[in-house]
Amino acid sequence: VFKMEQRLYEEECVASVGITFVDNQGCIDLVEGHPSGVLRLLDSMCITPQASDAKFCAQVNQEHRANPFLAKPVLPSGRKASDAEIFVIKHFAGNVTYSADGFLQKNNDALDPHFRETMEASSDALVRDVLSMTFASGGDKRAKKGRKGGGGSSAF
Repeated sequence: VFKMEQRLYEEECVASVGITFVDNQGCIDLVEGHPSGVLRLLDSMCITPQASDAKFCAQVNQEHRANPFLAKPVLPSGRKASDAEIFVIKHFAGNVTYSADGFLQKNNDALDPHFRETMEASSDALVRDVLSMTFASGGDKRAKKGRKGGGGSSAF
C-alpha cells in the first residue's frame, strides 16, 4: 500500500514525506504466491487422495525451507516441532505459529447441510436458482455426496 501511494504521489508530482516501512511483499508471496504459496499448496492438498493436515504442513515446511519469511518450526514452549505439526510465518508484527490441525477441513467450501436445506426451501426463486446453479457447476462437493441422485447432474 505504501509503495502504491508513494508511486501515485510521484506520478502526480505531489510533495510527500518519505515513509520508511518494512517491505512485507515476501511474506505476501509466501502466503499467496504462485505456484507454491501456502494457499496454493492448501488448495492442491484438498484435492489430493489421502491428504492430511500433517502432509500439508510438512509440504509447506519442505517447499519453503529456504524462504526467509518461514521460520523453523518451534513450539511456543521452545521444543522443536516436526515439520508435520506446525509451520511458522514471519509476519511484519512477529512470528505466527500455525498448527496443522484442521487446515484441510477449514478450506473445504462445503455448505452446512442444514443451511442448504433451508436455502432449498426458500420461497424466493432467486435464492433457489443461485443454489441450484452452485451445485450444477460443481460447487460444495462435500454437501452433495449425501443427496439422492448424486447431486446436480441428476437434473439433466
